[in-house]
Amino acid sequence: MLEKSGGFSPAERREALATMFRGHGYEWSLLCPACPDTRALILPAPWSLAPLAMADRFAELAVWETDPKRAELLNDFYRSLTLPVKMISAPLDQLVDHPDRYDVLVFEDSFAQLRGCGPKEVETWAAKLLAPGGQCCIVTASRFGRNVWRGNLKSFARELRRVFKQGYAVPSLNGLRRRMRRASLTRHRTYYFYPDHRKPREILSWNGTLPRHMRGGIYKLLDRLGFTEQVHDSFMMVAGEKEPASGLVDELLSHIEEELGLADRPAIHECRVQRTGVMLLFLDLGDRGEAVLRVPLHRRAELRMVANGDALETLHAGAPQIHSLAPQRLSSGSVGGMPYYLENKLTGTPAYDIIAGSRDERWILDEAFQFLKTFSHEQARYALADEEIRPKYYQRPLDIMREHFAELSEELDELGAFLDSSTKGQRIPSVWLHGDFNTKNVLVHPEERKITGVIDWDLLSETGLPLQDLLHFILSMHRRRRQIGIGEVVVRALEGGLLHPHEQSVVDRYCAQFDLQPELVKPMLLVYWARHVAPKSIKGGRVPGDEWSQQHVIEPLRKIRWLIKR
Repeated sequence: MLEKSGGFSPAERREALATMFRGHGYEWSLLCPACPDTRALILPAPWSLAPLAMADRFAELAVWETDPKRAELLNDFYRSLTLPVKMISAPLDQLVDHPDRYDVLVFEDSFAQLRGCGPKEVETWAAKLLAPGGQCCIVTASRFGRNVWRGNLKSFARELRRVFKQGYAVPSLNGLRRRMRRASLTRHRTYYFYPDHRKPREILSWNGTLPRHMRGGIYKLLDRLGFTEQVHDSFMMVAGEKEPASGLVDELLSHIEEELGLADRPAIHECRVQRTGVMLLFLDLGDRGEAVLRVPLHRRAELRMVANGDALETLHAGAPQIHSLAPQRLSSGSVGGMPYYLENKLTGTPAYDIIAGSRDERWILDEAFQFLKTFSHEQARYALADEEIRPKYYQRPLDIMREHFAELSEELDELGAFLDSSTKGQRIPSVWLHGDFNTKNVLVHPEERKITGVIDWDLLSETGLPLQDLLHFILSMHRRRRQIGIGEVVVRALEGGLLHPHEQSVVDRYCAQFDLQPELVKPMLLVYWARHVAPKSIKGGRVPGDEWSQQHVIEPLRKIRWLIKR
C-alpha cells in the first residue's frame, strides 16, 4: 500500500512503517467508554493505532488531517482494514468554521504534530467543536519535560531548538489546566502514562470494562507480535462540561477498601510497569501495612499475573519453610472486567541495587545459597537419569532453536548428544525451582546482611533440575557487573575463570548438599542457557541476522560446540 502511494519518499515510507504499528495511540481510548450513539473526532490523523482502537466505539469516527498526502495514505489504510472512519482533509484554519459537533474530541499528540499549535488554540477549538456534555482528550508526549526526566541533554537541546524555531513554548501541564478552566470546559482529570519509570505523579486509569484494544482480532494479532507491550511515555488531560467517570484504579481501590475492611481507601505511593506488561501499584493499607496491586495491561500480562498467584498458592502449601520470605495473597478477582491480584509487600532492597556499589558481595551469595538449600533440599527427589531426562527437561528448548535456526541443526544435535551422554546414569535430584532467581527478584537487608524476601514466582516449578537457580543468580551478578548478555556469560563460564573463588566454593557446596558429581555442572550450565534463550529466540529468530539472536544464540552455540569437544 505504501509503495503505491504517490508523493512519499523512501524515508517517509520508512517513518510510516516504523511508527504506524509502534503500539502507541490507544492510551486515551482506555479512558473513554464506548458510546455507540455518539460521534468522535481525532485531530490530527495519527501514525498510531488510535483509529483501530476506536472505530467500533462510536456511531461516527472522524479523523482530521492537514497534510493531503498523509490523508490519502491513511484513508487507503483504514479502508483496507474495513474501518468505518471518515477522513477530513483540510487546513487547521477551517476548524473554527467546521459545522459539526462531537461528543468526544481528541487532540492526538497535539503539540508535536500540529505545528504552530499552542494551548490557546486547543482551548478555542475544544470549546467550539464539542457538543454539550462532551469530553476533550488532550494527548501529548510532552517531549520537553520527558527529556529532562530522562537526563538526555542532547535530546533536550534539540527540543529547545525546535521550540524556539517554531515560535511557541511547549505548554506546561499547569498551564494547560489554567487555560481549560478559563474555557467552558471546567472539568478535567490528568493521567500520566509512565513518564519517569518509577514514580509518576498520577496513575494510569481507564473507564469501564476490559479495554477494547485487548479484544478484537487485530489487537490479538498485534499483542501476539509484541506491538502492544510498548511503554507509554505521554500524559493526557481529559476535560469537558461533565465530570469524567471514575477510572478502573479508583474502582479497584474502593473495592479493596471494602473487601479488606480498611478504615480508609488505600493510598498509592508508587507505580511501576514491568516489561511483562503488569502494572504494579504500591499501596499503603494503613494498619494492614503495605501491599502490591498487580493489574495486567494485556492478555499475556494477565496470564503472567495469574501464574504468579497460582505459584504462590502452591508455594505456601508445599514449602512452608520459606513462608515468611514469599508474598501472600490478600485479595484477587476482577473489577469492571479487569482482573487484579493484591499481595503483601515484602521489605528489603533488590540485591541488584546492592551489587552495583558493593565491594563485598559474598554475604549476598551465601544468603542466596542458604535460601536455595532451605527451599529445595527438603523437596528433592532422587532418581537415576534415563532416557526420560531429555524430553522432560531440555528437548523442547532444543526443538525451538532448531525450528528458528535451521543452519544450527548440526550444532544442536551435538549439544543434545553431549547432554545425553554427560547425564546418563547420574543420580540427579528433581527439585523445586523459583525459575527466575536473579538479583532483581531477591530482596536483602544491607545492614543485617540477610535475605528478606523473594518475589516474582510465576515460573515456579516443582520438578526442576538442580543448580538452575544458583547458576542464574551467580551469572546475573556477573551480567550486572560486566554489562554482558546471557550468551557471553555462559560461554565465559564454560571456558573457566569466570567464577571467583568464593563463587566456585558455593557451587561446590551446593553439589555436596545435593549429592551431585562435579562433572554435572557443565551440562546443567548448558541446560540453563538453552532454557533461557529458547523462548526469546521464538521472537528474535524470525529475522535473519537479528542482533539479539546473533549475540545470544548463534555465536554462543558455535563456541559451545567447540568447548564441549575439548
